[in-house]
Amino acid sequence: MINSNIYLPVITPDLVLVLPANSDWKVHSVSERLSTILGRSVSQLRGCPVSGVFPDAAPSLADLATEVVEGGQDLFAIRIRLVPQQADVLADIQLAGLTDDYQSRQVQVVLRSAGDVPEAEDFHQLVGTSVVMREVFRKIRLYAASDATVIITGETGARAAARRRGWKRCRGGSCQCLAGLTPIARPFRGVWFSGSPII
Repeated sequence: MINSNIYLPVITPDLVLVLPANSDWKVHSVSERLSTILGRSVSQLRGCPVSGVFPDAAPSLADLATEVVEGGQDLFAIRIRLVPQQADVLADIQLAGLTDDYQSRQVQVVLRSAGDVPEAEDFHQLVGTSVVMREVFRKIRLYAASDATVIITGETGARAAARRRGWKRCRGGSCQCLAGLTPIARPFRGVWFSGSPII
């Protein structure tokens, strides 16, 4: 006899997205709860492009799914606004392997409440509570930890990235700035700066 008390509950994803070859992300399946929020039936949503179902999502759900697939790493507790005039939610976006026919990549999305009042985050002199600002903070954390070359516009954003990379300050002529978007002669440790110089 199997003791059912020793098994953990399974969390059912609210959304499963597929990326067919040479195509954009599409909805593979959706929970009843999410279909009710969207005001469309599950069958109406299945097979639709993600950009058509969530055109105003911030940050873009398709971009987050692509980041998971290309980076090979799941994303957890990403604050996202799927639908305008709806509360923000936290999304866990995880690799879900391939479809049954082995032709398409899959990710699953589990949504949960983000709470009623977003708390302001003070991030290296950048302050914000909006979904867009939280995505900026997340991207700075992501790219500052890598050796990737990035373009940063604005003095405050450049300072935040430099601090996340552990730089005390830029010395001499090492931190050059872009005049508009004119390329500079050489990047400083993979970061192209724009805005006011960091001294």
